[in-house]
Amino acid sequence: MLEERGKDWGDKVRLIGLSIDNSADIVKKHVEDKNWTAVEHYHVRTPCCTADKDYGVQGVPHVLLVDTKGKIVFVGHPASRQLEQDIDVLLKGETLTGEGNKAEPKEEKYNADATEGSISLS
Repeated sequence: MLEERGKDWGDKVRLIGLSIDNSADIVKKHVEDKNWTAVEHYHVRTPCCTADKDYGVQGVPHVLLVDTKGKIVFVGHPASRQLEQDIDVLLKGETLTGEGNKAEPKEEKYNADATEGSISLS
């Protein structure tokens, strides 16, 4: 997605992968095999990380869309969304409509050193 739309979105969109694989080595091999270098990858299946539980990850793939204000606006399987179109909508400052857009896993705002006005997809 970033390869195709990265020029359109510039630095306003970040794809972040949170892996629930049993080891970081498995994640690294998978990323290298798939050549997913445009995505930030993190191994979250560790004793000190609760991201998979906090955001209800029960299967793969699992997506969170975060708007330009840091609010989570979608949580779920990406097959139910048109992610590129959703990102375009969010970058315009508009509200998502349709299936799954009412997810409220937490009241916290997502902030992984995100630039204000950017969209994160994890």
